[in-house]
Amino acid sequence: MDQTNPIMFYPKFNRNLNGDQYSATDFDMNGSVCPPLTPPAAPMGTTSGASQYYSDQNLRLSPFRDLIPDAEKYPFSQVEFTPDNTGRVRRQGSVGSEFQLNGKSSLYLYGQPNQLQLDRLFGPEAGDATHYKKNIVVDPNGQAAVAYVDMKGKTVATSLTGNKPDNMLWLFDNVPAFSPLKVDLLNKDANGHSALNIPNANNDALVFNTTVLVADQEEYTFNYDVTVASFQDTCMFDSICGCSPRSPRSGCRTSL
Repeated sequence: MDQTNPIMFYPKFNRNLNGDQYSATDFDMNGSVCPPLTPPAAPMGTTSGASQYYSDQNLRLSPFRDLIPDAEKYPFSQVEFTPDNTGRVRRQGSVGSEFQLNGKSSLYLYGQPNQLQLDRLFGPEAGDATHYKKNIVVDPNGQAAVAYVDMKGKTVATSLTGNKPDNMLWLFDNVPAFSPLKVDLLNKDANGHSALNIPNANNDALVFNTTVLVADQEEYTFNYDVTVASFQDTCMFDSICGCSPRSPRSGCRTSL
């Protein structure tokens, strides 16, 4: 063993710009925006540790010294998790100042496919769409990749998605790259019932919640409309506006 550089614990091996030990206070900070995003990590000083090795301050006397890349004070990657208990990754950076979380990082999106998408991929043998997940990863170059995952966590299909870069051509010019999908987000059954349209805690309203994954940062238009059937009751007739609120249900009479 080289006694001049023994394998041991070196205090303050990785340091911040103030010369102090690089710690969680330099990168694990709470965000102030909504949804909260992790603020940029502080750079490491180049006087010691990994940041010195991956910089022009490298002290190694080797003919390969100039081939060591310069991390620009960021010789580490950082992972940001979703603010819940799932342990899923929301964003992931890489080494170098340009590829930190607030730069060219990877973005992870989680959702669920609709039944029409699955039927187009696998036919009717795919089963219920609620048994699958649809995940999208947008890499540092902006290219989005989609993966369909079953209940066992196995990936059953993958593809690239989103608009093509300007310097690339379509695989087939005569085949449209996109086709519109008309999807019932409520996923009603043959009787018109939906398990996604459920009463709220006060039991005074129906609440519907869903996630629509989009692969590109573009302008999207969402149109909302609802058709409500007429409510019928034996107490309702032409003079309902004059109906006494204390009148019995079976014999509602107009108030004078």
